[in-house]
Amino acid sequence: MDGLCSFGPTIERLGYIDLNLIFYDNTIESMARRFEVMRLVQNGKVVFLGFMKASDLFHDSIKVERWFQFKPTAYQRALRYQKVDKIARFLTSSKGIMPVSVLLSVRNLDSGGYHHSMGSSLGILEIPDNAEIYVVDGQHRIEGLRHAVNNYGASTLKDFPLPVLFLCPSLWKSHADPEVEEGKQFITINKTQTGVKGDLLDVFLLALDSVTKAKSPETTEGLPDDIVNIITPRVRALLVTLILNNFPAWRGLVSRPNQKRGNAIIGQKAMVDSLVDVVNSPTYKKKYPNVGPLAEILHHYWEAILDYYPNAARDQKRFWVQKRLGAYVFHRIFPDIDSLALKPKTKASYAVALKALKMKNESYWSQTGEARSLGTSYAAVATLTGEIWPPKK
Repeated sequence: MDGLCSFGPTIERLGYIDLNLIFYDNTIESMARRFEVMRLVQNGKVVFLGFMKASDLFHDSIKVERWFQFKPTAYQRALRYQKVDKIARFLTSSKGIMPVSVLLSVRNLDSGGYHHSMGSSLGILEIPDNAEIYVVDGQHRIEGLRHAVNNYGASTLKDFPLPVLFLCPSLWKSHADPEVEEGKQFITINKTQTGVKGDLLDVFLLALDSVTKAKSPETTEGLPDDIVNIITPRVRALLVTLILNNFPAWRGLVSRPNQKRGNAIIGQKAMVDSLVDVVNSPTYKKKYPNVGPLAEILHHYWEAILDYYPNAARDQKRFWVQKRLGAYVFHRIFPDIDSLALKPKTKASYAVALKALKMKNESYWSQTGEARSLGTSYAAVATLTGEIWPPKK
């Protein structure tokens, strides 16, 4: 769909209307902004879908209704400059796209502001230059584009087209104050949207890693740098997790994405999180470029732990040993125990090495034991790790 919002001296041809003219009348104080849009009706409320160039969104008439104590009906959060910079870098270095629409509100637009094409849902939305336009959702994307242009020298991004959805509350038969309607939409968007689940992210990264290695090094183009940087470490940890989940000590205990938990007692993401630093340490990356043998010795390590806690081995759900807290603690300690275990690395050699720990008794890890009171935070992991390691003197 072609579209245009112009604040400059020329206006291009758009759709079925010749816009090689300046829509300016000497008798009128303002210049109209005109957009080719699609008219949509959702539950009786009209909205318009189009696009704007980034440079047009930098215009002073595009405003943000930020909250402060003397303006209680305002709704926008303060700008987070770290997020702005992250978006700017995403657009310039990662060459990413932003297909999700920015939500703008045009206050006090009269019914004559939209001119439709006969027999079509397409038409022209005409907004007087003095009409108030407020950013309901998308302020960080707009500022990220501005930052990229002004501070990263990405002048070509001035023409970056952003999808835009226009709210026009004054056209609705039933509506509150436009500012209130904007706030309602802001709350709805930010309370109902759900980020991608971590376990799904990891399996996608695994697929992406495979494609990148086998077919196309350009597969990761367009992804934020912080995502690209975690692909290899999280894939290594995920592969170890998947292998362990098929060995006897862990078989079926790690839940997979979009599946019922069944007998699982720990989520895939939590297991990967507990392993990622260990399996990506310089020592283990060098010693185990392929993770299969590393997963095997980790399994022997867990066999030794479960021999020490036989009831937890038989009824994993009633104990915290293999749940989040236990997984984090025992994986954090693993490199130290591994360094004490004699070769070959077997269940027996790890059982001997575990004697160096100040191991908690089995009741500590039970559903009613002290471990439960610690919780599963990183602080709890650090506390418990410090209690059982360094080794006994």
